[in-house]
Amino acid sequence: MNLYPEQAKIWITLLYFLRPNLHVKVRCPDCKGIAELADNFTTVKCSSCSFDMTYGEYVKYIAYKDARYRDVLSDYK
Repeated sequence: MNLYPEQAKIWITLLYFLRPNLHVKVRCPDCKGIAELADNFTTVKCSSCSFDMTYGEYVKYIAYKDARYRDVLSDYK
């Protein structure tokens, strides 16, 4: 499912409120494994490769790494 960061934030927020004990999983940009988004939406951490970034940095990192997301960088300036 290809979502823009703003849409992803909305879905993550909805998931959070519908199931508060749910740990949100996102794709790790380095190892392509499963990373976890912190409950307060501040950090993204991957236990497989020790990836650790703030959510804003994660969105920018994904956008630079994957050409499909480069058009959304204007939302995070």
